Amino acid sequence: MSVSVDLEAVPDTTPSVTTLAEAPKEGRRERRARETRRKILHAALELFAERGMEAVTVEEIADRADVARGTVFNYFATKESLCQGIGELQVELLQDAALDGRIWGPTAGEKIEQALRLLAELPGYNPVNCRALLTRALACLQPGEMPEHRRQLFALFQAWVVEGQESGEIRKDVESCELAGFIMGLQFQATLTWSYGFVGGSLADHQARILRFALDGIRAR
Repeated sequence: MSVSVDLEAVPDTTPSVTTLAEAPKEGRRERRARETRRKILHAALELFAERGMEAVTVEEIADRADVARGTVFNYFATKESLCQGIGELQVELLQDAALDGRIWGPTAGEKIEQALRLLAELPGYNPVNCRALLTRALACLQPGEMPEHRRQLFALFQAWVVEGQESGEIRKDVESCELAGFIMGLQFQATLTWSYGFVGGSLADHQARILRFALDGIRAR
């Protein structure tokens, strides 16, 4: 299975990782809303890991997050949208890490590996739950649709690829957008094969191994 990328949607200029991670200043209401949303998502992840997605109710998620049942529905109308929200949270945490300087290193490849390891943290402890999250999130997408958080992830990968091309680490005979799409496809496929039990160990280690194979192919000669 591969991930197709709408290249026409990719801007001609690639901003820096710092620019991509920056967000407009939040007001108090926006900050509280973001914090509440994250509390709900973290509560759901904890409960899914403990008992599996199908056994968890909205009431239990609300209790764990210490919010009203209606508040959960205000943010996530269905379990599918909740799973989509977990994907959005993955990218938000990655953007936070990039902005705070926690994604760092002398090479673009090291930064991309750190990013993949961070992305693997939320769903990467239980293959069964990871598979359930993945299939539920995909179920709410329309054919050909790329969610906004996946576009943001693409932009982060593309910025690191451009950095590697400019430093002479990554080959320049392939467009940065194609290489970014290639890395995104690897991340998706590694998650899929791990969640279905085709490989053992941790998701983070599996993604790192696949990335190292890929970097050998896109390294400048």
